[in-house]
Amino acid sequence: MSKCVIHCTSSCGLQSNLLGVENISFNPTLYFQPSIDDFDNDYKTSMILPIVFKVNKNLNIKMQFSSFRDSSPPMLAEKTDESLSTMFSYDLSNLWTD
Repeated sequence: MSKCVIHCTSSCGLQSNLLGVENISFNPTLYFQPSIDDFDNDYKTSMILPIVFKVNKNLNIKMQFSSFRDSSPPMLAEKTDESLSTMFSYDLSNLWTD
């Protein structure tokens, strides 16, 4: 079942589990953060696209693409930064059950 959550603070984002498959989840997160002073020309955006594979009850493997853009970055900074990463997580809490 798909779930959609909208996060709003000083920026606004969207998160959704789109696949609906039991052991694979895709939860894209998109943010747009405009400047209060210059709404049309100064903004930041980010896009985080993780796919999480639940290998078993303890082990997850996450592959993630991230892209961040600042329309008016500080001097010597790039406007766009992109990355691709792989993360492994292991839940140790099941080792100490009574």
